[in-house]
Amino acid sequence: MGYFRNLLNTRDELSLRNFRWSKWAVFLICPLSIIIGDLRYLDQEMTLLGIESTSLMLIMYGMGWFVVMFIKKANYASALRIAVIISAISIIFQLVMNQGIVRLWIFLLFHLANGICVAIGFYLFSFVLNNVERFVALLMIQIYYSLIPYMLWDITAVADFMKTYGSAIAIAVLLVSVFIYCYDTRMQMPTDTESYRTDRKGEGSAVPLILTIYVIYSISNFMSLFLEYDYDLAVGYVYGLGMFIANILIVIIQLMFNKSALHGWNLFLTFTLLGLAGLLFNNSILINGGSFAYGVGDGLGYIVILYLLGGAIKRSESLRMFRLTCLIYFIIYVPLVYGTDVIFAQIELPSQYIAFAIVLILICLSMCFSPVLSKRLFSVDWTDDYHMIDMGKFEELSTVVAVDTSEHLGLTPREKQIFTLLLTEYSAKQIAIELKISISTVNFHTANLYRKLEIQSRTELFAKYSGMK
Repeated sequence: MGYFRNLLNTRDELSLRNFRWSKWAVFLICPLSIIIGDLRYLDQEMTLLGIESTSLMLIMYGMGWFVVMFIKKANYASALRIAVIISAISIIFQLVMNQGIVRLWIFLLFHLANGICVAIGFYLFSFVLNNVERFVALLMIQIYYSLIPYMLWDITAVADFMKTYGSAIAIAVLLVSVFIYCYDTRMQMPTDTESYRTDRKGEGSAVPLILTIYVIYSISNFMSLFLEYDYDLAVGYVYGLGMFIANILIVIIQLMFNKSALHGWNLFLTFTLLGLAGLLFNNSILINGGSFAYGVGDGLGYIVILYLLGGAIKRSESLRMFRLTCLIYFIIYVPLVYGTDVIFAQIELPSQYIAFAIVLILICLSMCFSPVLSKRLFSVDWTDDYHMIDMGKFEELSTVVAVDTSEHLGLTPREKQIFTLLLTEYSAKQIAIELKISISTVNFHTANLYRKLEIQSRTELFAKYSGMK
């Protein structure tokens, strides 16, 4: 029972007490945009300009991210409103029109607008939400994917309802969320709070490194489409069950035992490799086992990478890093999708072995660079927008916040915590234990704190701030 109490009582950034219900509108924008795009995943199977509609859909989605790269931050709210209105109108046309080339163009327009919604939603996901809100949003997306497209989609009544009424309800809730959020922010993205500072260049941030492993994840995911196995043996709900188990595993790893995302990343590599290996054999047990293992790996990789990416973008305080993310999404969904289709069509060798070899090489390289990833990525403190509402003994926190505001220090949430604990005469080891971080992380933040306070030691800190109550 003690582990279950940790869900509420843990003092790290993933405490459920830190979930801000007042942010429900912005919280829903990113996950609902992603879910709606999947509900309209395949409208009709046609070929346009020599490209199948499935690939065209992904290309248009990637183009949505590309468009956002060139939109000014001050215009994000307007772009989001326009995109969600286009999405809603195009869904209505898709539901009432007969199949044909016009309906296909409307379908592609929907995915272009949906790509814009998801991209700007991811901006809000990164810069507005805190860690626990991002974590819950990703769980929400993953639970949908594990239950609807794979475990329940074969039930005709469920599939018909979700593609029609389900998508209509989801787009209606998204419309309400977008317009309530835009109204609350006076019809524009706020720029006067620390949460929205995006004017830095992002040098030294981990965003490029996380995007690199996201590319590895995406290529591994995409290669699974080229494994030619008997899908009748690999029932979809087995894969979906694996994704659902991934949700349980990530909650246990992150919340109950407070382990780092490194555990989730290593499990992703292991289960992905085992899963794709199982799909190479024409055996019902291996195919079903491979589908389950791949579902677990896919689910873990998705949550871990996007959780880290959102935190890293916010910590970088850099719009450039967000736009780099948009560029990577564009590359994944446009050149990669189209180029891979063309290349595999020209190769005479069995595509499943080539696909597995590519994944094997990528995963082996990831394992070789695991020490670097562990040091530069998984050992970094990604806490942001941390609300210490369950840490009442820090009586001087409000004073520290006041000092930060009056002196325009620009302290991060973690630096405010450490500032408070230093004033209460905690040692570096005690601070590490209290905040559940490493001593090296404490020293890193302490050095940054001293630099901002323009002091050199704790003695100077006491002399300057000990009597400030």
